[in-house]
Amino acid sequence: MFKDLPELAYRDTYVFRGSLVQDGGPPYPIESLNVSISKYQHPSEYAFSFQCPHEGQGRVFHTVGWREPRPFEGTLEYSGQGKLLDPPSSRLLLSFRSSTADRVEGVVEKMEIRVETLSRAPAAQTVVAWLTQTEFALPEAQTFLHYPDGIERPFGSVIARAPFEIPTRLGTFRLCQSYRLERARSAGEEAEVLIPTASMSVVVRSNARTQQIGDLMDQVSTELQIPELLLSFVNRRHVHCHRIAVYSDLGEDPGLIESNRYSRSFSTARPHELLLAPWKIEKGGLGELCRQTADSPHRDTIERTIAQLIAFWSGEYIENRIVAGFTAFETLINGMSTERGSHYILDTETFENLSRALKKTIRAFGIEVGTPAETRAQLYEKLAELRRPSFPRQAASLLTEYSVSWCDLWDGGGGSEEHLMKKLRLAYGRRSDFIHAGRIADYAELWRDAAFVNALAERLICRLISVDLETVNPYAFYYARR
Repeated sequence: MFKDLPELAYRDTYVFRGSLVQDGGPPYPIESLNVSISKYQHPSEYAFSFQCPHEGQGRVFHTVGWREPRPFEGTLEYSGQGKLLDPPSSRLLLSFRSSTADRVEGVVEKMEIRVETLSRAPAAQTVVAWLTQTEFALPEAQTFLHYPDGIERPFGSVIARAPFEIPTRLGTFRLCQSYRLERARSAGEEAEVLIPTASMSVVVRSNARTQQIGDLMDQVSTELQIPELLLSFVNRRHVHCHRIAVYSDLGEDPGLIESNRYSRSFSTARPHELLLAPWKIEKGGLGELCRQTADSPHRDTIERTIAQLIAFWSGEYIENRIVAGFTAFETLINGMSTERGSHYILDTETFENLSRALKKTIRAFGIEVGTPAETRAQLYEKLAELRRPSFPRQAASLLTEYSVSWCDLWDGGGGSEEHLMKKLRLAYGRRSDFIHAGRIADYAELWRDAAFVNALAERLICRLISVDLETVNPYAFYYARR
């Protein structure tokens, strides 16, 4: 019944004048580069277009500039509010998508509107990084509903609560929620709409202030890598920075100078339940989890696993989500085993000796019973698999070592490691039928298997980064219970 409701669009328009930087050739002048940015949808759309001065020039970009992004340098002439009297310098990275005889279109990979170098050292600098949506950018105080079983859940909001704080080398970022008044458009109509936005802001330490704005933006991007990763994990959706704004106070004329870097962003739909309950976490809690993640010897593996965990939550088809759930678990277990040096049962030298002995046995047996040489060669190829422990055993051992609970998700049989290993063997037997033969005997059963191992991966990461289990959302794992 809602099919006739209008779809709102939030879009900014920019016009630049400048030139494309060409390798080994003169700059290509562009009188009017039009950029249109669609906001509050993810993946975001940063589209550009320009008219070629001469008929037929557009086809050159189809053949020469089709694959590699190219930098554009110039000035911002128009920003949606009108023509600028003092156009700031700008730099964009353009990926070409299509062209006609006299028009070129594509995607803006990155857009910077800033000064390269400040005229003097700033007296103060503040950085604001805008993020895609996250429920951890909380208002300051909240009301709660209390249920008979003792569980409490947030209900509505009152004034802001103290924001989460994340210490970095630049200073302490504060994760906040604010509202922006945006002009929405739909079918020719316009309206002003308040949009909740998430951002992280920091007052830059005196010893980190710099005149080199580009270097500062690069450092901000580096400092935000772990917070973005952690927020994605606890939100079960992609959380990324799509704009960095640097405000430099020079103390006197020209006063406050604003510089911006925009990046294409992507996010995913909000899951039914968050992994952690933000209302249970102290304001320094996220910062501590960021530190634990950054210092973890398994940081790279955790990062790769989180990408698969989010794919599990954002997949449109059950088959894709099943694959993502198993892949997340395997990425984590195999990665940790490799980093710990436990990925193999025997060291290289011992296994080579065993392999030679087994090859002799296979050859002697094959000659005795008349096995063809081609068959014996196939058996030799399988010997390498003997070096690795079975995946269920490897996983059960790690989960037991880190005291990851699982009996609430699948009948525990006493919670022993052997019982867990049996459960995993059953799940991976059904997974192998699906992955290798495309066969699903029971969709519901295979889905429960994928949900089970996905939940185990989330719980193991919580252990690795020392999550206080009291902060876990009490509803977080209902999806994985049998």
